[in-house]
Amino acid sequence: MLFKTDTAPVAVNFDMLLAALPTPAYACSPDGRLIQYNEHAAQLWGRRPALDDPAERFCGSHAMFSPDGTPLARDASWMARALREDTPYGENEVIIARPDGTQRTVLSYVTPVHDAQGAL
Repeated sequence: MLFKTDTAPVAVNFDMLLAALPTPAYACSPDGRLIQYNEHAAQLWGRRPALDDPAERFCGSHAMFSPDGTPLARDASWMARALREDTPYGENEVIIARPDGTQRTVLSYVTPVHDAQGAL
C-alpha cells in the first residue's frame, strides 16, 4: 500500500496500518474466518481469537444481539451480510457478549475489500 506525502510515496503494510488505528479493527476471509485483528479488537472482545479457525467464522464466536436485545444469528450479522452481499454496511449498532459475561455496545462499519483482480 502506498501513501503519497509531500516528499515521496511511503510504503505502509496492512499490519502497520491496523496496529496504528485507534479503534478496534479486523479482517475476515470471504468465507468469514478471522484472518487479522488489532489490539483494540482483542480488548473489545475480551479475548484473542484464533486466526483462520473455522470456529471463528464471521470474525468472532461471541454472541451478538441487536440493540433491543434480540439475539443475532451469525449469518444475520452485519459482517456476514457484507460478505454475502458484497456491500458495505455502516453505523450498525450491535451488542456483543464477552467471555467474562460483560456486554459491549458497538457501532460497526463493514467494508468489503477486493484485490487487483476484483475478487472479494
